[in-house]
Amino acid sequence: AALPYGLWIPVLPGTRQVTIGGAIGPDIHGKNHHSAGSFGDHVTAMDLLVADGRILHLEPEGSADDPDGALFWATVGGMGLTGIILRARIRMTKTETAYFIADTDRTENLEETVAFHSDGSEVNYTYSSAWFDAINPEPKLGRATISRGSLATLEQLRELAPKLAKDPLKFNAPQLMTVPDIFPSWTMNKLTMNAIGQAYFMMGSPARNQIKNLTQFYQTLDLIGEWNRGYGSAGFLQYQFVVPTEAVEPFKEIIRDIQRSGHYSALNVFKLFGPGNRAPLSYPMPGWNVCVDFPIRPGLNEFLDDLDRRVMEFGGRLYLAKESRTSAENFHQMYPGMAGWLKTRNEIDPTGVFASDMSRRLELN
Repeated sequence: AALPYGLWIPVLPGTRQVTIGGAIGPDIHGKNHHSAGSFGDHVTAMDLLVADGRILHLEPEGSADDPDGALFWATVGGMGLTGIILRARIRMTKTETAYFIADTDRTENLEETVAFHSDGSEVNYTYSSAWFDAINPEPKLGRATISRGSLATLEQLRELAPKLAKDPLKFNAPQLMTVPDIFPSWTMNKLTMNAIGQAYFMMGSPARNQIKNLTQFYQTLDLIGEWNRGYGSAGFLQYQFVVPTEAVEPFKEIIRDIQRSGHYSALNVFKLFGPGNRAPLSYPMPGWNVCVDFPIRPGLNEFLDDLDRRVMEFGGRLYLAKESRTSAENFHQMYPGMAGWLKTRNEIDPTGVFASDMSRRLELN
């Protein structure tokens, strides 16, 4: 709705199937975290319906209803556990077009991928993210297709895609197909997932100054509706973690252990995060961020329990929006601001009006 006015959502996740409240609740991040932070950094005010029926006006630096801003930042990343967001004011990004100007690069192994993200060149791009290989053993392990870019200016669109420049703010993000609900759970095995990964790698041929629409550049999976049906009725589990930038060697060992585990993932995301924000339960922090999708198989939970331990050992944490199985003890250890968040949450909702299965499992009530 804002695009015809030259306004762009400041932070987008990997899918456009998200609401404003759904963006604030987990404090979503996107390909531009290194340049723009997470969604909560762009919320300038919100009205929150709390457990006792009051509607409170909240702002990041504090308000009459929330003098020190503690409730605002507890709500950002708080997964709806402080109340219901009725209204939010968002600082939008100005844009001249609905398209991106993008560069694509490839790396051949894990060492190259880490070095590529460490060379300082990301400051030249607003958006950056990579697919990486977590199935093949070394030397292919960690090879990546890296996609980086920025919103295209009208001048760039006129030069590189003059037909699109005739209607530069037209939203152009088609869906190519919908996956039928016919696949058995064994469809996503090492062979088929390796083929998917090889296709991702081959499609990422090095290129410069390509004009791409939203799904081509950013939200690729939105090209295929109901893509999760490919995993069959058993489904899959998303595991997303970040470890501090300085823990790069342990991070590489975790990637190697994922490859050796016998649990395979084809749809893998790799990104180097920038600084986090004040929200106690906000996931991003400066560090190495990875998201993998594991088909549900025997032994997966035990393997992930061990990964939890490794992630915590090096000061990392899991993403609450993707989390479905860790223990309350582990989760509380991952977030140093947990005690302060619980204090704010219990003051505003002492009887636990707002709760969920997740909040009960992780003892967030």
